[in-house]
Amino acid sequence: MTTKITIASLVLIALWLASSWYPIKYLSDMRLGSTQLVFFAFIAATLVTVPWLFLQVRQWITHSKALILIAIGGGVANTLLHLAVLNGELLRVLPAFSAVLMSLLLLNQIFFSVEPKFSRSLTLASLVLVAGIGMRTLSGFGDIQSNEVLAGLAGVGFYLASTISVKSGKQLPLISKVSAIMVCSTWFVGMIIIFSSHTSSFPEQYAITLSGVYGLMCLLPSVVVICWLALSYETRHLIFCFSLLLAFHLAGLILLDQLLLSQGVLVILAILLVLAVWQLRPLANQVSRQ
Repeated sequence: MTTKITIASLVLIALWLASSWYPIKYLSDMRLGSTQLVFFAFIAATLVTVPWLFLQVRQWITHSKALILIAIGGGVANTLLHLAVLNGELLRVLPAFSAVLMSLLLLNQIFFSVEPKFSRSLTLASLVLVAGIGMRTLSGFGDIQSNEVLAGLAGVGFYLASTISVKSGKQLPLISKVSAIMVCSTWFVGMIIIFSSHTSSFPEQYAITLSGVYGLMCLLPSVVVICWLALSYETRHLIFCFSLLLAFHLAGLILLDQLLLSQGVLVILAILLVLAVWQLRPLANQVSRQ
């Protein structure tokens, strides 16, 4: 039963993370500047979580350096990925983020893993090629956009934050990590707003309120889930989750008529599903025995 719950939870996590970006893309059409939109969403999530940071100070104070590094890495990833999604194409941004993250996991698997596994390295390499090249062909190669670079840097930040989080283990409370990441994210966006020369027109009615609702209902659960995922699961589980995330992402774009269903799309979807199933074949065997 535990194995079935693990697989089901990973599928639900991938589905949630793949679809949680659509509300903020909708809000970006309400004449609210992208940095302002992100700021109001971040500050709503921060105000809810920051009290826990003070309540749990005794639990993390001895590991404050690790918490600060997690906050910086996670804050950079959170901020850059949101700005990239708001200003770029979903078909380019999320694959760029995934490709960089999987590349870093591949390098770690090859050079730093105690027991390097060829099949896992091959799966990571395949996923990098599918996300970085295969999915990019669906929107045309062209030049690398600035938002793709931001998404790639977000992947680096996420990798650093997750690596430090794993090394710190359960010594740092989950909600403290989430709160620290949100505080750092809000500070980053605030600095961008202060030093940016861009201005925005007056937003539509309820835009700011809906931004706060997005921060509480979509952003905060996503950050909690990602922090928990990085701490509680192995690399093969992350590969499974991101393979499904990209597959759900393509399916969502097709359902929203933002991507035509073609032979190339079907091939990429099939490859992503095969990579996911292949990575969890030991768990599938356990399920069959249960």
